[in-house]
Amino acid sequence: MVEDNKINDLKRWFRIMNKGHGYAGVFNYDNSDDKRIVENSTIEEWRASMRAEFGVVMDAPQPNPKDPPDFFVSFLGQTLKVELVQMVDQEHKKKSLAG
Repeated sequence: MVEDNKINDLKRWFRIMNKGHGYAGVFNYDNSDDKRIVENSTIEEWRASMRAEFGVVMDAPQPNPKDPPDFFVSFLGQTLKVELVQMVDQEHKKKSLAG
């Protein structure tokens, strides 16, 4: 039974990832729980990148229940407002959706 649940979860995730025909699938979601998971993962990747590339160390992000912005992040005594956005080349997306 547990194995069936794992397979169903994996199938669901594949379906979500492929909603845009593979285009930026890691940003797809079905519901608010999925969206929260995607946003938390994305901001943690951003924080890791900022540290690796620029040596910038930030406090843990705080979700904003009144989104936007998506998160507040403290850095050197300042609070940054962070809105996660996806930069999309519309022509590339059209081609991706066309197959």
